[in-house]
Amino acid sequence: MIIAGGPGAIKKRAGDFYRACGDECKDPNSPAYIDIIAVNAFCGPWNINDPSDTEQGCRNGASFVVDEVKKLSSDHEGGDLPVYITNWSRLHTSKTADQLAAMDATDEFFKEDSPVQRVYWFGARDFGGGSSKNYLTDTIESGARAGKSLGEVWNKECNSL
Repeated sequence: MIIAGGPGAIKKRAGDFYRACGDECKDPNSPAYIDIIAVNAFCGPWNINDPSDTEQGCRNGASFVVDEVKKLSSDHEGGDLPVYITNWSRLHTSKTADQLAAMDATDEFFKEDSPVQRVYWFGARDFGGGSSKNYLTDTIESGARAGKSLGEVWNKECNSL
């Protein structure tokens, strides 16, 4: 799994991995063959230009990750492989309603020419990201979708893609 980061981080980390792994990771006949690229990506305050528009911040984060993944080369960085986004959610928040920004921006990963094929929600205990209230069983406490669980909203988002 590659951890997303600033500009160039995905490309550098994928290149480092493939150099360390060697040719076996690129050989479909090898038990070490890597058949997908998994990118651990979150959105958070670093993506938000306008504090009143958190959805746009998560959309900016998703768009940034897609653009960074497109920079992978097929020779040494797995650029010809499908990409799965793992652990997608919003960090640095303790409000369930804030997670809706990440859910609502999921379609950004599937824009034309995107190598992303799947997005997985981060619905586990957060150690170090400063978040809570991201479990799919958590109930949204305010706004138009108050009373629904994050799982209900995620299911609807996934079905709309």
